[in-house]
Formats: sequence, C-alpha cells, structure tokens
Amino acid sequence: EQEFLSAATFVLLLYRDAINPPASVMKLGSGIEHRRLEDKYMLGKKVQSSMYKAMQFGIEPNREVIIKAYSARDRDHPREDIRREFELLITLGHPRIARV
Repeated sequence: EQEFLSAATFVLLLYRDAINPPASVMKLGSGIEHRRLEDKYMLGKKVQSSMYKAMQFGIEPNREVIIKAYSARDRDHPREDIRREFELLITLGHPRIARV
C-alpha cells in the first residue's frame, strides 16, 4: 500500500506540473502553479504526513485519489526525480496502482 500511495501522489504532482515540464536543474518549488484543491477534490483522511485520500469531482463516478502536499521545506527535492518515478509508474499495471 505504501508503494501505491507514493506512486499515486507522484502522478498527481506530475500532472500539476505538466504545463511547465521539469528540467533536471529545476527544483520542486520553482515554476509550480498553486491551485485550490477544493475546486476539484474533497479532501478526506490523512494517510501519511503529507498525503491525503480525496474524491475527485467531475469524473463519473467520482474517483478516489491520493494527493500529496509539498511544503516549503521540500523545495530542494529535484523535480527530475519525480519525472523518473512517473515514467516508471506509467509502465506498471496493477489494481492498487493509480492509472495514468
């Protein structure tokens, strides 16, 4: 389950950053558009220190997703690492792993 949560949150972060693709020299805190989650998601139970279960609206039926929130202390995390995880995730097929 831990791997699923990590993979799912990673996908959500990459989707958010798709309008400004990561470069190996960029850091997580640069160039990220902040969005109001409440417009598309109903946040639920906190499942880890920075991850939440949520329901995504506008999908029939509403879809359960995982959202990971990054804070200012995470800004030194290289965005290229996130890209590599995403590329790996899209090659996996398992019912407990988020579809991309």
